[in-house]
Amino acid sequence: MFFMDIENDDDREKVVFLYNQHKNLMYKTAYNILNDHALAEDAVHTSFIKIIKNLHKLNENNVAQTRNFLVTVCRNTALKMMKDKLPLSEDGIIDTGSKEANNESDVLNIVIRRETVMLIAEAIEALDPIYRDVFLLQRVHNCSRKEIADLLSIKEETVKKRLERAKQKIIADLNGRCKNEKRREFV
Repeated sequence: MFFMDIENDDDREKVVFLYNQHKNLMYKTAYNILNDHALAEDAVHTSFIKIIKNLHKLNENNVAQTRNFLVTVCRNTALKMMKDKLPLSEDGIIDTGSKEANNESDVLNIVIRRETVMLIAEAIEALDPIYRDVFLLQRVHNCSRKEIADLLSIKEETVKKRLERAKQKIIADLNGRCKNEKRREFV
């Protein structure tokens, strides 16, 4: 496996530990985007190859920050895989003659799912970090409000308010994009 390419024993142990601790969460994150078990596993493995190259960026003392870093890398890897998953012809148009996209409704569903995921991901990324962090901790990491409050050293009521504001901002962002593109609202 890719662990064997790591020359430093301490780094290898660190990566094996991180993999064992976070592979399930990373897999779940990737699967929620890709809806394919094999691709989700590929996303986790590809993410760890990227993580190994950036091992120096991990803060071993801050478990939440490390987990967020790993999940963020995996989420971005899965989103890129989703984007690259659609077969394109040479002129950049979806190739409907391929095995993966053998009829119009399959292609339409893939395009709609991909576009929706990308819009939501962009809306989340556009949030201020104080809102994005609590939103991702709750929605991606399944943390309770109390756990989030403990992780971020803030009051539980503050977590509640930030979650409400994050949701409002995401909905407003999506509705704004839809109005600009003359689509229906997400609310």
